[in-house]
Amino acid sequence: MSSPPTEPDPFAPFDEIEEIDDVPSSNTDAFSDDLPLHEHGEHDFPLAGNVSTPAIDRPANRGFPIVPIVVVTLLVAMAAGVGWWWASRDVVEPEAEEPPIGSYARPPAPAPAEPEPPPPPALVLPALDESDEVVRRETLALIDHPTAAEWLARPDLVRRFVATIDSVARGDSPRKIVPFLAPEGGFRAISRPGASSDTRVIDPSSYNRYDTLATVVGRANPAAVAFLYRGLSPLLDQAYGEIAPPGASFDDRLRTAIDELLAVPVRRAPIHVVPHPKTANTWAYADPALESLTPAQRHLLRMGPENIERIQDQLRSIRDQLGDD
Repeated sequence: MSSPPTEPDPFAPFDEIEEIDDVPSSNTDAFSDDLPLHEHGEHDFPLAGNVSTPAIDRPANRGFPIVPIVVVTLLVAMAAGVGWWWASRDVVEPEAEEPPIGSYARPPAPAPAEPEPPPPPALVLPALDESDEVVRRETLALIDHPTAAEWLARPDLVRRFVATIDSVARGDSPRKIVPFLAPEGGFRAISRPGASSDTRVIDPSSYNRYDTLATVVGRANPAAVAFLYRGLSPLLDQAYGEIAPPGASFDDRLRTAIDELLAVPVRRAPIHVVPHPKTANTWAYADPALESLTPAQRHLLRMGPENIERIQDQLRSIRDQLGDD
């Protein structure tokens, strides 16, 4: 099996973006994502949406219009006479046929109810160390995308998933656990006319690097994801037990991680960045509220508003499907 690609990593904290040399123009800075992350929380596990009526002009009143009144009166009289004749004529009503005996004896029988489809078969789980093939097959059945197949070619899928969720729940970056999620190209910050020399905005083209990730995440059916999650729960609990305190619940950890990402704001206006005050050749958010986000939240923020909404909508749907069980 070939070694994982070494592209820049999407999970590096925003303030750890190393400048690269191929600057496209004098007002554009390009940066890569491959400075090492702090070691806090690193896992060490074996990887095996009334009209008014217009006024009508009438001629001046010249007295009552006698002729029309007479005509109307005659018509009413004729109509009354015809109505009296029609009502007084002899009419022989046909006798109603008696319905056959027993025709009302009972209401028609209801149509037989459709039988409920049988529940899907339970997932037969292998041992944790031998679970990659099953997890890979079942996940690709939910997400039919070539990029997903590449991602799932790595070993220890259950442990990677558990460790990623645990890192995000803490607000840490899981870049060392899932380096293959790195987007192509580097982060870019561009200057704006009239802005100070130190202030830049995130180049919208940087957001496009995460389109594939958001597309793959958005293709999965939330109900099917929840079903697969329940089927894999024994393996997930076992893997979480290897890194968590005794008695800790992976269900709770997953919900904490989802809430962590749902707390990321969606900013459609240009986002300003400034040179980091402590680290050379790196950027920090000019807005203190954004800079104070956790590394995991800052990663999602860097994916751009459309991708954030797509991923957050999917996370809400999955959380709703999981419910409280």
